[in-house]
Amino acid sequence: MKTHKSVLLVAVLCACSPGDAPAGADSTPPAATAPAPPPAQAAPQAQAPAQPAAPEISPAGKKFQEAAGLVKKGDMAGAIAILEGLRKEGVAEPHHLSLLGALYIDQGRVAEGMAILKPLAAPPEADPAVLYNAGRAALIMRNLPEAQAYFERSVAKVPMSPASRELGLLLSRQGKVVEAYRYLRPWSLSDPNDLEVRLIAATLALRLERPAEADEILAGLPEKEPAIQLLRAQARIQRGDGKGALAILQPIEKDHPEGLDPEVRRTVAEAHLAANDPGAALKVLDGHTDGRPSLLLLQARAQRLSGNSQAATATLKPLVAQLPDDPKLIGDPRPAAGVAVEYGRLLLAAKDVQGAVPMLEKATRLYPSSREAWEVYAEALTAANRAQDAATARQKAKEIADAAAARPATAPAAAAQAASAPQAPALSPNLSEALRQMAAGQNDKALEAVRKEVAAAPANARARALEVQLLLRMQRFPDALKAADAAIAADPKNPDFVYLRGASQIALQHLPDAEKDLRRTLEMAPQHIGAMNDLAVVMMLQKKPSEAQKLLEKVLALNPNDATAKASLENLKKMVAGKG
Repeated sequence: MKTHKSVLLVAVLCACSPGDAPAGADSTPPAATAPAPPPAQAAPQAQAPAQPAAPEISPAGKKFQEAAGLVKKGDMAGAIAILEGLRKEGVAEPHHLSLLGALYIDQGRVAEGMAILKPLAAPPEADPAVLYNAGRAALIMRNLPEAQAYFERSVAKVPMSPASRELGLLLSRQGKVVEAYRYLRPWSLSDPNDLEVRLIAATLALRLERPAEADEILAGLPEKEPAIQLLRAQARIQRGDGKGALAILQPIEKDHPEGLDPEVRRTVAEAHLAANDPGAALKVLDGHTDGRPSLLLLQARAQRLSGNSQAATATLKPLVAQLPDDPKLIGDPRPAAGVAVEYGRLLLAAKDVQGAVPMLEKATRLYPSSREAWEVYAEALTAANRAQDAATARQKAKEIADAAAARPATAPAAAAQAASAPQAPALSPNLSEALRQMAAGQNDKALEAVRKEVAAAPANARARALEVQLLLRMQRFPDALKAADAAIAADPKNPDFVYLRGASQIALQHLPDAEKDLRRTLEMAPQHIGAMNDLAVVMMLQKKPSEAQKLLEKVLALNPNDATAKASLENLKKMVAGKG
């Protein structure tokens, strides 16, 4: 297993006590470093105060220094042997064990590492490095709720740390756009060599309609990689530069991984629209929408701009019928709001002002941050002779535009980190207790705390999801399915809840039902990587290797470093080869 130098540095430096810090250590993390006293003024030796004797290092401390030195030289086996010796002798201190646990994880001995780290991570005052490494172990062991609990506790103690990276990635896989971006943007700017985080952070920036920040994150990356160029083109489109986007897209429009095809097609069509060429957009989309709402919306927009309002109305009607009234019932609000705005435009053009006003009001309710929604709503209100309301809507659109303009086009990494430094998510006392109990391995007590939260706050999505995850972890699969059903009943349009029901169905070996839920998840959240990975597994179990491969290739096109997809694809290749 690849050794994570930053992990080991955290384990060595954060966990050291002053008496046995590793010899030759370059620095210590800011949170653990006391400011040095100012140099004393020279004075006659006779009047100099007695200097305190340097603390004597214990034999165990000297051994730890030796082990830390071997880590710096890359001799992990030698360091492990020393630390194992201290442990057998019963003289190992907590920070000695912390380093041993981290080394075990990096050498592939994950269960042994977790066995050492879990007791150290159980107390509320546990060291952030211990919590981080315990989270890594839980992540490798696929205990995702436990991993998230450890990372959140670590980030609460040291906000800018490797735990913030892992937490951001974990949240992004769950479709938590805003939450994940708060962690991943600062990390992408602080570590430009972390390609995985930069790609995901740029994707999230575009979902949040922040093209300048996406460009900043992507700066300096290769210009021939399809996934990177796709993101660059999407940033150009959000800036209104359709021709510039088409120039970027030209090399990859015909030559790209199969899994990227819908995204490439969508982006090329959007670029043509931004370049005022709706006819070209229609050619790209003709016969290739596959019922996807995002592509149907683009098709309707191109039809309207081409002068065929009747066709545009027919294209949108099935989507309009599915629009929710409550914004809480959707994940990404942009597609639903886009449908409402586009249909509202059509109604307004047809002089159906009475129909346009409520449709556009719904668009502003579904996505209050859409400048376009407020602008078109203002037009409809003006047509309805509601001048004061129209002025209010125009003012709202102006505020959104001003806020976007005030956001700096670029920012030095340090300034961006300071502006975007993640804060630990606010948790209720019940959920805080649940996470602590999970980290301590007390799943029953964690479940009890979570259920208290569900009873007290039935709309708390985090508590609902955590209940299902805990039950799956405890192998109480029928109960997990019941909890997922209850979550969906409380929030039918939450894709994470549908995904968790699919996961419960897999655990119960109800493969057709699992397939149905996972496909529904992807309808609601087309880039839900967890659903794609799990649906690929279901396809493999149902002897449908071709579809499984397409799903896994799409995951890897979106995230080339997805370990789950890589492992599944490798297993799929072995399965197909075995048949041959």
